[in-house]
Amino acid sequence: GDGYAHWLLEEWPRLLALGVRLTECDAVIAHEAGGLGREALRRSGFTGRVIVPRRMAHYAAERLVVPTLVAPAGYPTRALVRLVRERAPTKVAAPGWGERIYVSRERARRRRVANEAALWARLEARGFVKVCAEEWSWAEQVAGFRAAKEIVAPHGAGLANLVWCAPGTRVVECFHRAYVNPCFWRLAAVAGLDYRPVVMAGEGPVRCELAANKEDMTVDVTEVERALG
Repeated sequence: GDGYAHWLLEEWPRLLALGVRLTECDAVIAHEAGGLGREALRRSGFTGRVIVPRRMAHYAAERLVVPTLVAPAGYPTRALVRLVRERAPTKVAAPGWGERIYVSRERARRRRVANEAALWARLEARGFVKVCAEEWSWAEQVAGFRAAKEIVAPHGAGLANLVWCAPGTRVVECFHRAYVNPCFWRLAAVAGLDYRPVVMAGEGPVRCELAANKEDMTVDVTEVERALG
C-alpha cells in the first residue's frame, strides 16, 4: 500500500468511502505513499493521528472501522474513478506542464527507459514537457494530469494519475516485452481515455512475468510517434 499506485487506487478509495466518518476518526492506519497520503488526508479535512502500518505490527482500538476495497486490486471500476475524482482537490493551479507531458522514470531504480535520450529528443520536438512525478505534491499531480491532453510514459506508478484525466486524453504507455501489466490499460478504459500501448520489440510472446518487473526497457521511438498520430 505504500506504493503510490496501490495507495491511490486501492487504499485511498477505501478511506474516501467512509465519507464524513473519516474526519470523525481519532486516528487512521494508513500508508504515507511518499508523504502524498498525509497531504491527501489533510486536504480532506482529517486532523487526527496518522499511524503508518508496519509489517507484523499489532494495534488495539476501542472501535475499529475496516472499510472494504471499493474495487478489486488492479481492476478499477467506473464507481472508483467517480469517487476519487469527486473528492479530488480543485483549488490548485496546474503546475505549468502544459497539455503534453512525458512521465519520466529517470530517477527510479527500476523500469527505466534505456534509450530515453532518443525518446525525449523526439517528444521535446513535439512540445512535450518532461515530468518526474516524485518532485511534485499530490495536488499538483492532480492538476497537471487533469490539464493534460497527451501523455507518454513507461509503465510505472505515476500512471495511476490517469484517474484525473479528462475523457479522450491520449495515453501512450511503454512496456518491456516480458512485463506487460494491464492495470493502467483497465484504468484508461473505465475513465474513457484514448489508450495506446507500445511494447518493446523482441522475440517470443508478450508476457507479464513478475521477475521482469525491475528490468529496463528499450522503447521503439517510431512506434511511440505513430501512436501519438
